[in-house]
Amino acid sequence: MALQDKLRASAGSVIGEPVEQVIAVQSFPEPLVLLALFGVLPAFLLLYLSTFIWGSPYRLVAVTKTRIVVLHALRTSYRKATAVERELPRWTQLGPVTGSAIRIDGKRWYVIAGTKKCVAAADQARPGQSASPPVQGAVPTASDPYLQPSQQGFTAPPAGWYPDPAGGAGLRYWSGREWTAHTDGPSQGEA
Repeated sequence: MALQDKLRASAGSVIGEPVEQVIAVQSFPEPLVLLALFGVLPAFLLLYLSTFIWGSPYRLVAVTKTRIVVLHALRTSYRKATAVERELPRWTQLGPVTGSAIRIDGKRWYVIAGTKKCVAAADQARPGQSASPPVQGAVPTASDPYLQPSQQGFTAPPAGWYPDPAGGAGLRYWSGREWTAHTDGPSQGEA
């Protein structure tokens, strides 16, 4: 079984849905990276310190049809996903890979060599790359859970209470970036 197939199976077992692409990434505390770059800290020591002292530097970035899920991996290997760390909207652009790194929410993640090609593939498959632009101010719904700002001038709807896209009777809070777990906000008249 190829590496990408193993990573897809591992990520899919944690999130419970089919995975299109998986990018294995690793992070290091920035001060240690600088020390390693200037030759003050040997690379093997950087890996040891970040793995065993500061916790697992490995994550799997699983790309599905509707979302991007960042998963924790084992402390010593990126091949086994263990838990969900956070979700990103599917329209999120992951690349390009600069040097050997990508940025997710402003944090630098070093891409494991065997998964670099998956960054471009995930970005090319983002929803709406050739579709018409979404309606200005539209709020994601259950039928289209992740509208994307792929066209010039589109901005995400402002944070606030909106009808629950999952079809619930109440309202759900939209953070301006993603749906939160907070439901049953103010009454319909206040939204």
